[in-house]
Amino acid sequence: PAQQKVKGMQGELWPLLIKMFNEIRKQQPWCEEIVESTIWQMTWMVRRRLHSSQITPDPRRTSAGHAEIVRKVDEYIKGNLNKSISLTELAEAVYVSRFYLDHVFTKVVGVPPLRYALQLRMEQAKKLLAEGSLNVYQVAHKMGFEDPYYFSRQFKKIAGASPKQFQKKFQR
Repeated sequence: PAQQKVKGMQGELWPLLIKMFNEIRKQQPWCEEIVESTIWQMTWMVRRRLHSSQITPDPRRTSAGHAEIVRKVDEYIKGNLNKSISLTELAEAVYVSRFYLDHVFTKVVGVPPLRYALQLRMEQAKKLLAEGSLNVYQVAHKMGFEDPYYFSRQFKKIAGASPKQFQKKFQR
């Protein structure tokens, strides 16, 4: 998943690579410093891209191990937004017990992992509904909900409006 987030950066990184190779080839004064600063610039660009779509745990409330568990769970959830995920499945993905995962994730993020997953799925559903090309049933199916009525109830709890009401707002 981290590779996928960085994948589209060739256009930004390629000119910097060419700049570095030209500096190395020409060997002008301060060449090493320019190459080093270019490497740093590329590193920070990649880190910014990786950071932009991840949870940033509060360092006062978490240890490095907890942060890693949360990062991996976040990555797993975002990679599986189109299906229902169980707590057991998440726990197995990060090699901890369900109870420990629930405790750590809730402590760091502020909501239980399954609630967090549902919120992300509903955010994606909002985008699909706003586009207007799919009806509620199709969006529910695409987001991995077998029962469109259950999807509608969950959507209303989170969005404050039914999926149809939400979609009508964007059709005007």
